[in-house]
Amino acid sequence: ETSLIFVLSTPGVKAKNLSVAICDVYVKVNLPLALFEVDLLHEIDPEHPKTRCRVSPNKVTVTLQKRVPQIWDEFRAAGAKADLRVRRQAALDALEQREAERLQKRKDFKEEMLKQGEHAQWRLDSQNRETIEKWEQEEKEKWEEEVYRSFDSATGDLLESERRDDLDALDVVSSEVQPPLDQEVEETSEPQVVKPEEPIWSEEDLADTEEYVPDVRDNPGKIGLRFTERPRPGVPVRDRGRKPAPFPKEAPKTELPPMLAGDEREEDENDPVWLKDKGDQLMVRGDYTGAYNAYTEALKLASNARCFANRALTSLYLGNFEQCLEDCNRSIQILDFRNKPRNGELHHSADPEDEKVRARVEIRMGVAFLWLGAFKKAEAHFEKALGTEGLDAEEIKQVRQDLERVQSAYRALKVKDQADQSLRQGDEEAVEKALELYGQADHTTKQECAVVMANRCLAHLQTSQLQQCLEDASMALMALKRWPVARAVKAPKRPTRLDPPYLDDPTFVHPDKQNQGEREWLMKHNGGNAKELPGLPDEYEWIKDVAEKNENAWIAVKKRMSKVTFDAIKRATAELQDALYTRQPEVIRQQMEVAKDQNKVGEGPSSKAILQAEDYAKKLEDYAKEQEAQREHE
Repeated sequence: ETSLIFVLSTPGVKAKNLSVAICDVYVKVNLPLALFEVDLLHEIDPEHPKTRCRVSPNKVTVTLQKRVPQIWDEFRAAGAKADLRVRRQAALDALEQREAERLQKRKDFKEEMLKQGEHAQWRLDSQNRETIEKWEQEEKEKWEEEVYRSFDSATGDLLESERRDDLDALDVVSSEVQPPLDQEVEETSEPQVVKPEEPIWSEEDLADTEEYVPDVRDNPGKIGLRFTERPRPGVPVRDRGRKPAPFPKEAPKTELPPMLAGDEREEDENDPVWLKDKGDQLMVRGDYTGAYNAYTEALKLASNARCFANRALTSLYLGNFEQCLEDCNRSIQILDFRNKPRNGELHHSADPEDEKVRARVEIRMGVAFLWLGAFKKAEAHFEKALGTEGLDAEEIKQVRQDLERVQSAYRALKVKDQADQSLRQGDEEAVEKALELYGQADHTTKQECAVVMANRCLAHLQTSQLQQCLEDASMALMALKRWPVARAVKAPKRPTRLDPPYLDDPTFVHPDKQNQGEREWLMKHNGGNAKELPGLPDEYEWIKDVAEKNENAWIAVKKRMSKVTFDAIKRATAELQDALYTRQPEVIRQQMEVAKDQNKVGEGPSSKAILQAEDYAKKLEDYAKEQEAQREHE
């Protein structure tokens, strides 16, 4: 009788997205993607405390308090649209007026509170000021009375008692320095001489002693203090040195020269290149767990496609197939990113070594899926490996044979499932059919599947064919002995530090290093015409400085290359990069001479790119000398 309640179901409703208007005869609730409005038959009291709108999860509850308590047979008002529109507008105008009055009351209340606060602060300041003035007046009267008591009221002279008190209050130091007033000071013409204190030791006592003078120490020069280097900077002490090393240390020290002893670089566990090479060495030795840990530490410091590919191989050998697939996918992503130049970046052919890595990664994904029983996915990845350019003729032949074996195993698996269903039926006819299907599956796999032989052994046992049962059991055991094992891994031809670098591209500027719409400038000049401007390097030119108001303002900026020059530089840099991919020092040096000739006409690679090629060729030559010296020593 006293209230009217509307419950609106709206999933995901929030109070900040809700707009509500509650008038005496009209209610509107605007929801996201929904609108609820109703013209009420009777009036409600919108100012009543119980009239409210509450938002809860997935619903909005509108509670309206009736102005006159009664039971409504119908809550919606009926009538012509025009009349209802006029009635609704009048209710909205009244709501707007009430809202304006409410805001004005709030404003007036705020101003009144500010005024009351100002008056209270003024009263407090006034009281404090009056209190301080009162204290000052009392202190002044006290000391005036004290001073007046010190003098005789009749004669105005200072009282004797006060004089004696003043003399008694003199400093003790002055009484020690000055003589009393009733004594005369004796005048002496000779100054007083203060006698020095007698020495503790006499000359006779010191006659038998010798003075000790220490010898001058030799100057040792610069003294250096060596501190222990942190093995892993930035890692808390509690996490350092408590776990065993993830891989063994190097071989014992040898007296051979560095070139014969191997890599002369010092061990650095914070160098990802050193860690990756360490993982390769452990893979060759067969320590797959240590290699996995070494690759993991290297990937924490830097991402590398070859490192992911090698860690995938260790995961495959350790039986962690999901990790193997994840590492393979990451390796392919890095290779795709490297071979996809950004807008304006140098476009060159892919590194042949990258194609070899891609082919091996596809093969490892195929093997992992084969172990997981996903024959179709394994077949797809073997076909992708055959589609790459990273396999030689012998490897292509081996992969095709493996692909045929996978396809045969998949066909045999379907036949084997049919045979298993027939064998489960148990009757004589079904078992004979199962034996026939097992024979077909065994012929398809070329007697390589031990599971088919074991199931056919069970079928022969059910039909009391014991001799055939024993033959199948023996063949199954022989097939299990041929279970694939991890073969020895070959060491890489070159260590990771001999991977070719990416050459500097003078035509490409990284987006993060670009100036925002500005050209690089060298200097500015005001006054004079174009003929009077100072000389500039060849790569700069004078242009009008539009940022200055002076008409004769000039600025020296870098010249813009023509499209022909731009393309020629890119093409020359790509040719030098392709020469680095051959990993042959003579080819690299031959291309460097060509690049230097191109630079003379301004259409060659940058000086930094040529220097990079020079350093890489020298590294390859040094490594070749190391290998030759090692072979001679052996």
